[in-house]
Amino acid sequence: MPAQQLVSAPRYAPQGAAADAFAAATAALLDHLDVRSGPRQQSIRLILNLIWLVLCGWWTALACALDGLICFVLIITIPFGIAAFRIGGYVLWPFGRLVPPPVPRRGS
Repeated sequence: MPAQQLVSAPRYAPQGAAADAFAAATAALLDHLDVRSGPRQQSIRLILNLIWLVLCGWWTALACALDGLICFVLIITIPFGIAAFRIGGYVLWPFGRLVPPPVPRRGS
């Protein structure tokens, strides 16, 4: 039997594609809005955060927390555990948060 016949097409869209479509739609919405100030922007930010929290935020934040705990168990990876907890905060409630720019170091 040829290899093309063994592989069947999925009957439904995978979660990864659905998540990508949601992210693209959200990015398109945010391109037209300044979500950093004003009462209208705050309400839109709240709605988007609640949608994100219900659809994917809680389980991705839980995964980050579990990753952080595993990193704390392994002593040498504690800095990665701290980073996992910080990333979990952004994953849980992402809209309206700003990632600070990297701090320039001397000698580089």
